[in-house]
Amino acid sequence: MKNIFSLSPKLKKFFDLAPGEEKLVGLNFLQSFLIGLPRLFTVTAASALFLENNSADNIPYVFLISAVLISIIGFIYLRLEKVVAFVKIQTSTMLLLSVASC
Repeated sequence: MKNIFSLSPKLKKFFDLAPGEEKLVGLNFLQSFLIGLPRLFTVTAASALFLENNSADNIPYVFLISAVLISIIGFIYLRLEKVVAFVKIQTSTMLLLSVASC
């Protein structure tokens, strides 16, 4: 049976993948797609609701707070990478986001 994450030799060369990295890259692309598509619709609705209930003057503050929070979360992920396997981090992230969405 063919591996679902197998890529063509041209894509392997383009992404400069080392042997054994196909599954990790495939999981990352899958996660990006499965999170990105619903997020597109969620952000669209959230932005419309935000602008309906708040002044546009508040937008810069929301972006600044988001930048700080995302930086903190990124820092935590960098620390976790040193002690937890990449696949476990990605799986945990998908589960956490799924639970938060529900």
